[in-house]
Amino acid sequence: MFWLAAFLLTASAAFAQTIDGVLVDNVTCAPLRDVIVTLLGPSRYNDTTDEVGAFHIGPVQPGKYVLNIVKAGYRLPSDKSGSMQIDSDLRLTVAMEPLAGLDGRLS
Repeated sequence: MFWLAAFLLTASAAFAQTIDGVLVDNVTCAPLRDVIVTLLGPSRYNDTTDEVGAFHIGPVQPGKYVLNIVKAGYRLPSDKSGSMQIDSDLRLTVAMEPLAGLDGRLS
């Protein structure tokens, strides 16, 4: 029984993928740190970007996922906002779009 459990654990790990990426401001190219990056799908995975905007999520089981990144003052670019099939290791660079600000006063 022990060998069967060990084999199944090893087999499931062999099919797991990793997602590595970097979050930057698409205007200044400055790294975005302390941002929670979430993959939603058959399972949920999270990581937080470090001082250079890097994140690592893994091991991730293959499947269809949605990338969810929320940062005040930014929006996720439309090319990263759909669902994606993850069946191999993935490297992402996500250039977050700053929201336009308004100067002046409303009357």
